[in-house]
Amino acid sequence: MTNFSLIVVGDSVWLDPSLDRITPLVRGILKERGYKLLHVTFSPNSIHELRKSLYSIPEETEVILVCGGTGLSQRDVSIEAIKPLMDKELRGFGELFRSLSIEDIGLRAVLSRSTAGSIGGRAIFILPGSPNAVRLALEKIILPQLDHMLDMLRGVTHWRMNYIRTSTDAPLVDSSFILRYTLGRLKNVESFMLIRVKKESLEGKLEDLRKSMKPLLTIESPNYVLLVLEIKESTRVNEILSAL
Repeated sequence: MTNFSLIVVGDSVWLDPSLDRITPLVRGILKERGYKLLHVTFSPNSIHELRKSLYSIPEETEVILVCGGTGLSQRDVSIEAIKPLMDKELRGFGELFRSLSIEDIGLRAVLSRSTAGSIGGRAIFILPGSPNAVRLALEKIILPQLDHMLDMLRGVTHWRMNYIRTSTDAPLVDSSFILRYTLGRLKNVESFMLIRVKKESLEGKLEDLRKSMKPLLTIESPNYVLLVLEIKESTRVNEILSAL
């Protein structure tokens, strides 16, 4: 399950969280589609405080939503706070969002500076504080393409993750990308073994298998799972194989 964290920005809602209309909306949309809202925090319109909220987000977070502070007033500083921290910016997100917003609010859509990108291997979206705008962004842009975006981040830039997915089964083990990824993750491991298992043989028990074996790396494709296990003196290979 993909974990989201939400930062609701605004002086009023920071002082009185009961004014928050964003969190219930986001939680409902995500739950309906099988995602989890892991963490919610409130921030005033302050670059310093907003960055503090960003740094406090749980490690398990894969997607960050920042709602509020994207306008043109002097207090709208969400873009100024976060954009300099981005590894990469998705400029097309803001362009598409404003284009779709015109249908709802007319030319006022051009006053939004919404944008998106990645920070430390996480996807981040900076949205207006309007519930309608947040709903539009989630339902029309973010969620429809989220899996592909996260696959790119997991497989290319998110080196601290120990789990990636591939869109095809072939070649799963000898792909140069997979080997580079594996060696990059295991540079301090003296010896490791790779086990390729058909998904159908696991019968939905992949998570139990990961918990019991604690693989250094799990690579999942549509039909196979590749487990990378560290071999220590105490490791009994036969016991590992028999467990499968």
